[in-house]
Amino acid sequence: MAHAKYDPSFCDKALQLYPEGLTDAEFSAALGIAESSLYNYQNKHPEFREAIRQGKRGPNKVIEAAVFKAAAGYDYTEEKYERVVTVTKDATTGKERQSVRYVLTERTVKHQPPNATLAKFYLVNRAPEAWKDRQEVAHSGGLKITHEQALSELE
Repeated sequence: MAHAKYDPSFCDKALQLYPEGLTDAEFSAALGIAESSLYNYQNKHPEFREAIRQGKRGPNKVIEAAVFKAAAGYDYTEEKYERVVTVTKDATTGKERQSVRYVLTERTVKHQPPNATLAKFYLVNRAPEAWKDRQEVAHSGGLKITHEQALSELE
């Protein structure tokens, strides 16, 4: 990929393109730079790093809301429609005309139960100090065992 120099207009492009959900690789391609250059430019230009952070904020909020909704469970309304075809005959020409419309035939409130796996993932990432899987155990003191003690344990 071509190695374009940093351009201050990259900040505006970040604010424009990242809200569309672009990945870093896609954004780099749109700028005509290598992905490694994108990361280098973020390190060297704090205003660029901030523009990227702000640009990503919108799509991240949408996904976070969707993950939370699925993790917690929700109600939704399902609607069913029936296709109704009406045939009419023109009195003067004798030609038949068809008109199609859709009529609501059923409306049902349904419940999507909580997704426990997604809830755990959400909590582990949002509050790792309270929800992480790993527990750290500290050992203090020593352990001294003699050869005779070990042999007597085996017998």
